[in-house]
Amino acid sequence: MVPRCAPSLAAEPFADGAGAALVEAVRAGHVAVTTDYVGLGTAGPHAYLVGPGAAHAVLDAVRAARRLDDVAVGDRLVAWGHSQGGHAVLWTGMLAHEYAPELDLLGVAAFAPASDLHALADDLRTEAIGKLVAAYIAASWDAAYPELDVRSQLTPTYRGVVDRIGDLCFTGRDVVAALATATQLSREVFAPGALDGPIGERLRANSPDGPIPVPVLLAQGDADPLVLPAQQAAYVARRCAAGTVLDARVYPGLDHLTLVAADSLLTPDLLAWTAARFAGEPAAASCDG
Repeated sequence: MVPRCAPSLAAEPFADGAGAALVEAVRAGHVAVTTDYVGLGTAGPHAYLVGPGAAHAVLDAVRAARRLDDVAVGDRLVAWGHSQGGHAVLWTGMLAHEYAPELDLLGVAAFAPASDLHALADDLRTEAIGKLVAAYIAASWDAAYPELDVRSQLTPTYRGVVDRIGDLCFTGRDVVAALATATQLSREVFAPGALDGPIGERLRANSPDGPIPVPVLLAQGDADPLVLPAQQAAYVARRCAAGTVLDARVYPGLDHLTLVAADSLLTPDLLAWTAARFAGEPAAASCDG
């Protein structure tokens, strides 16, 4: 949530997500551009999992790179993202034509994306990792959506805990402290019924359920304890029914982090899929059977 958690301030700013594939893409001649999102690296607040702002930040990063003097960046791009980043690139697919018509988005690749925020918050509300995500949402949305009065809808004794977790990054020693804190919470972060009201409505509104007019690759590990495979399968079914050209791939035995590890089968699959988009090849769709 806080500015010091910006990826660009990390010791290895390009290590998150499909880092091995990123290195290979650059070696092949592509330009890799990543974003900190608004409020990370700059004055806050950061609007965590707020879809339009995340998509705008992705596209603005490309625009900024195209203004650099020492590198030639074209107008064609494929957007990649993992977890929160997967949520961001799905929203990028929804908004790119309207927000950045000068850019030619060829495809979107999302790895274990946060595709259904209400299900994410509801299904894991009693688990430590779910409480951690809920605390981040609560800490961020208290500023992003003041009209929701989020603090009044928390378990009363947890308001200070939410503030403490919100000051911790999701990397290094911070994430260990954040998870340790979440593990000690005996009750849910949001008070009973909170997800059934305006907060739940806003979670649904920030889920990337709109049309994406470019091919989508969606990768999911079947051992993911955070973005549950059943949630992702339901999202895939909805998007297929809506006509998205979606290639959904499930990777056996992989969890939320090993899905994007260097030795994951996703790495060569992602590189081949991305090369096909730049080559103008027709995209396969698992929706077809």
